Amino acid sequence: MTTDSQFDAAGPTVLSDADVELLSGLSAPTLRAFAAALRMSSLAEKTQLTYVERVHDFLRWLDAARHPAALTTTAGLNGAAAAYITGLQDRAVADSTLNVSLAALDALGQWLGLGSISAPRAVVDQITPKTLDQRQHSALLRAAAARPLRDYALISVALDAGPRQSELAALNIADIELDPAAGRGRATLTSPNKTQRQVPLGPGCVAVLNVLLADRRRTPDAESRRQRALFVGSMRPTRLSERSIDRIVREVGRSANPPMEISPSTLRNTCEARLLAAGRNLDEVATLMGQQQPNLTRIRALVPPPQMELDFTV
Repeated sequence: MTTDSQFDAAGPTVLSDADVELLSGLSAPTLRAFAAALRMSSLAEKTQLTYVERVHDFLRWLDAARHPAALTTTAGLNGAAAAYITGLQDRAVADSTLNVSLAALDALGQWLGLGSISAPRAVVDQITPKTLDQRQHSALLRAAAARPLRDYALISVALDAGPRQSELAALNIADIELDPAAGRGRATLTSPNKTQRQVPLGPGCVAVLNVLLADRRRTPDAESRRQRALFVGSMRPTRLSERSIDRIVREVGRSANPPMEISPSTLRNTCEARLLAAGRNLDEVATLMGQQQPNLTRIRALVPPPQMELDFTV
């Protein structure tokens, strides 16, 4: 039986021509197995597809590159990932492509049991996920307060709880528990793979939701009482789609002073950065954000701003 110490003592593995030939054929089966593993994860279907596309591009690049240990050792994967990302930078690809490529490779490394990749600091600095600073945060809330109550509540929940876009759309009235007198509350979020988690809501968000629910109690709803959506259309009382939520968030951002181009993911990033800045345990943050485990590449990239207190007054 071979022990770990025997592996360590053996030193670096010398690959024969036959080994290299076997490894060069790993791309297709690796991609199929990786895609199957993603389908079992809590990632949104769109994110799964994007990760598969980016890993496919990496594996195609790997076939022509000289990194035979990329799929077998941590050092090999890190070296290949650094070279691949550098190549993307040389091609002047968008920051968003660099960001998702790193996230996809990080997921690949963790799935292979090789751990998170160590991205070059220069790359991490370049692809910092978009977040709102304190000034932008306040400007966005002022803009939201000038719109219908539903929009103000939607922005409040997105900033306070950091749900995915699909989780915002899936929220039901029954998923919200409030204790307005104590300024406490919590929301039950349902992830794309139907798992649920409970997240706390701060006093400001509780106050906004309390007003929204009081208004909703006098509004008819087209859905059953058990499945009454929290966020519904202004013309018809039916559940807002993910596309409508994206449109509302972008409209509120553009109506702010100064205007800003944002998406639901910007508000989710801002929430996560605030939690990290508050010194929350990384595992706790991952749980609150609905992640299976801390994503160290993403955490390094967020570079959280100073802690922000949510203030929903205008």
